[in-house]
Amino acid sequence: SDTVAGVIDYEVLEYYYKHQEPDARYDFYKKHISNLVSDDNLVESLYVFVPEEEGFTVLFGRDNTDKVDIPLGTFYYYDKADKESMVPDIKAGKAGNGYLEHVGEMRMCTWSPVYNFDGEIIAYVSIEKSADDIAREFLNTNGHPVVNTAVIFFIILAVLMIILKLHITGPLKQLTDFVSSYGGDDAEVEVPEFKNDDEVKYLAQSFKDMHNRIQDFIKKATETAANEANMNTEL
Repeated sequence: SDTVAGVIDYEVLEYYYKHQEPDARYDFYKKHISNLVSDDNLVESLYVFVPEEEGFTVLFGRDNTDKVDIPLGTFYYYDKADKESMVPDIKAGKAGNGYLEHVGEMRMCTWSPVYNFDGEIIAYVSIEKSADDIAREFLNTNGHPVVNTAVIFFIILAVLMIILKLHITGPLKQLTDFVSSYGGDDAEVEVPEFKNDDEVKYLAQSFKDMHNRIQDFIKKATETAANEANMNTEL
């Protein structure tokens, strides 16, 4: 409604409010105002009106639900929903938005003032859209934001778990299997090799160095024991 209110010629509105009678130019202006929102197929109604004490006088109006134009000078009394949402803003000279009920259907309504050259409010523009249609269009276009967030979260979590398994969990399991085998009867088990240059690789290298030293010690101890046995045999 701000956009529409900003481009409407206030002198045209003043003229038709004063004369309350359409002329040859009226249909042109009416079509021009309707075209401002023609690309938005969610618009249910468009009103350019002058607020009064008990209601408002329509200068230009279009109801897309019933496909009818609202005649110039049509007066509508404020209903309960208007008085609770729109009227306080209008009396305060402010733009606003809210939800209104129309024939059992909830609509989102926005309203914005039209100013003259002196900065005085001479009219208001209100645009109504079906709340259900807005929600449906949003879901069709963007998907449900909560669902999208959940899907993205689980995708990121799955990727992190794969990375964790490949770079941390998997290598640590290999080291655990090595230590378990080495602590048993399989002293000849080889330390696994890791390509990643990280702490797991350094830990594996430490195990490998320790393994090599133990193997050298065992080899030397075996050779020493064999030499002593041979010397005892010769004696």
